[in-house]
Amino acid sequence: MPSTDRSAPARDRHYASLKWRLAFTASLAFAAAAGTLMQFVLGALGPFLVEDLGLSRAQLGTLTTLFFALGALCSTPAGGLVDRVGGDRVLVAYFGLVGCAMVGLAAAPSLPWLWLAVSVSGIAHAAMNPATNDLIATQVPPGRQAVITGVKQSGVQVGAFLAGALLPPIAVILGWRSTVALAGVVIFAGVFGRLLVRKPSRRAPAASGQEPTGRRPLSSLARWLTVYALLMGFGYSSVIAYLPLYGYDALGMTAAAAGMLTGVLGFVGIGGRIALARISELRGRADGILTAVALAAAVAQIAVLVAPVVGTWSLWAAAVGLGLTAASWHAVGMLAVIRETRGVSTGRDTGIVHAGFLVGLMTSPVVLGWSVDRTGTYVITWGAVAVAFALAAVLSWAWRRSCAAGA
Repeated sequence: MPSTDRSAPARDRHYASLKWRLAFTASLAFAAAAGTLMQFVLGALGPFLVEDLGLSRAQLGTLTTLFFALGALCSTPAGGLVDRVGGDRVLVAYFGLVGCAMVGLAAAPSLPWLWLAVSVSGIAHAAMNPATNDLIATQVPPGRQAVITGVKQSGVQVGAFLAGALLPPIAVILGWRSTVALAGVVIFAGVFGRLLVRKPSRRAPAASGQEPTGRRPLSSLARWLTVYALLMGFGYSSVIAYLPLYGYDALGMTAAAAGMLTGVLGFVGIGGRIALARISELRGRADGILTAVALAAAVAQIAVLVAPVVGTWSLWAAAVGLGLTAASWHAVGMLAVIRETRGVSTGRDTGIVHAGFLVGLMTSPVVLGWSVDRTGTYVITWGAVAVAFALAAVLSWAWRRSCAAGA
């Protein structure tokens, strides 16, 4: 069928420019890092906030919960906004809001003002994936989207690494408020960077007989991928929250060595997101890869569970495995949405899938942390995580079978 995308020649000319590709990819990766920076700031600088503002651990925890909750609630509306006005406009506003949130956090005199700053960041975060996916769908030719999507999604991992490595030592020298304000100023630069990246025509006109974006039925891929995202987010969030503490408590690792488990997981995830997205693009579909990724994540989680019996090496191997799977699946999922929607309802579908992921991220640390406190063991927690990953694998496999049966 001939393409109805009359913006394709302009889009392809832009893509042919190496300078444009590098600038475009860098701006999207920076957007991904900026949108998730708040959660990493709260973790990396948590001790400073607790000491300076007299917060309890529970009060500090409400900030991260609020961030994820508002992101989940606003993801779908943000996706619809992207489809209506375009990813470029939304992304410019997004950088401005995230920068304001960081400056607001730096100036906050008490917990309610921290809540306000985190709320602004959480609402802005909801627009990040819909806006960046929309830009990839409408400005990058099909067959060339995987690496850019993988690099974009890896911006989250890079941001986590830099936040953990740079913010605490800078805060010791400048103070936590000046450090966070400086991060806000850097994020404001994203507004100008986004404006400097020239763009081709916004999107293709709707094909004859095609439903407008707002009334287009949600695809079966987006429906099952939302549940898959929830399950993977449920497992991944607990791994990030408790893996270092588990190494410290159950295996007698030093605090520094246990903390490096998160670093290994995040570092492996950078390459994992790019590689898995590219493999998915070469194969032409995502379901088989997502099935294998979830199944491998369940196996890696079993390695976590048995580490006290077989040795610390099992925990390091699990961190690598989880980095390649639980930390990397998101790039494959986002690429699948981009390919499925082709710029027509990319924002809405991305927002719905990402909302499922955020619900999983928000839920499991509280529920499974309570289990550890009540039982004094991580067996139930890690078992639940392994089951969540296994259910995601079964879901993906079942959807693949249903697609094959309907073909």
